Amino acid sequence: MKNLPTIIISVIISVISYNIFLAYSPFSLGTSPVKYDSEIGMWHKKNHAGYIVKSCYRNKFSFDESGRIKNNYEYNTNKNDIILLGDSQLEALMVENDKILHNVLYDKLSGTFNVLNYGLSGSGATQQLEILKNKVKISNVSKLIHLIFLENDLADSAISDPVGVFNRPKVQLNFTNFNNYVVIKPKDYDIYEKLRDFISRFEIYVYIKKSIHFYKDILTSNVNILKSRLDSDLDTTSKDRVNAVEKNKSSVKRSNFWTNFLGSIYQINKISKEFSIDYNIVFISNREFLYDDLSNSLVFSQFLDENNIKYLNLVNSLKTLEMENDLDFPCDSHWNGDTHHHVAEAIVKSFTF
Repeated sequence: MKNLPTIIISVIISVISYNIFLAYSPFSLGTSPVKYDSEIGMWHKKNHAGYIVKSCYRNKFSFDESGRIKNNYEYNTNKNDIILLGDSQLEALMVENDKILHNVLYDKLSGTFNVLNYGLSGSGATQQLEILKNKVKISNVSKLIHLIFLENDLADSAISDPVGVFNRPKVQLNFTNFNNYVVIKPKDYDIYEKLRDFISRFEIYVYIKKSIHFYKDILTSNVNILKSRLDSDLDTTSKDRVNAVEKNKSSVKRSNFWTNFLGSIYQINKISKEFSIDYNIVFISNREFLYDDLSNSLVFSQFLDENNIKYLNLVNSLKTLEMENDLDFPCDSHWNGDTHHHVAEAIVKSFTF
């Protein structure tokens, strides 16, 4: 067995090389960061770490034992909690952990509070209300900061069926008015969801998902080109009829957005008052106008004033910052670490702690 040492060395080198390839492969896309959750529909994998990879970043993210984005400080049971609610801009998997908003806020507040990040990609105000009710230990919370991206969160508040093979189920709320709503639970954890959770442990899941979206975008682009050609052939009367139908659909959707979106915020504010939590909203919008079912314009900040919710619109502040620095990653428009730092400073200046 004079070749045994050579074989052993070759195996060791092969294993090391393979692990290096897995860690730094240009084809790496990462694994899914979420799994099925009976209350929200999806939630972060607990005690999980992974990589998120796109053309303009490759970043390692980590979740704690509760599925929150990990703190870079040690939680102190003797301190009150500040919790943050929001979507993927707050979740910020693509940003280095110490530069994400909750960790920057912790430093800027000199560690006086535990600052906990409950951001979840793909969530809107409706899902965030359920996250507050089901994931947060409310009794220890002194302040709630809610990041709202007005146009996105309106769309996420609409009642809709999950579209696409890879879309996770979501909890949805159907408000009849701000005080009355029905919770539409995610579908059961069936064989399909179990299979999806299993496959999502591997990079092939993300690869297939991205491939489907890529070809779907191409197909959608081709369909829009064809539609524009057909529109040019329609007479004026036909065009007006089509536009009237589309306008009517849009009005129905706006009504659904409005009631569910504002109803969710109303309920979050109600819970905050019940537990003596200071509820602050940070929102980003160039236009604050929403529409009710009669197409009357409504102003978001007016609604917040009427409900005594303190708020900050970051739109002008971010426009000023954009003159000096890039706000986001060029490949997907998520805030970079510098913007998280800027937003943390604006929050500290605008609200009392």
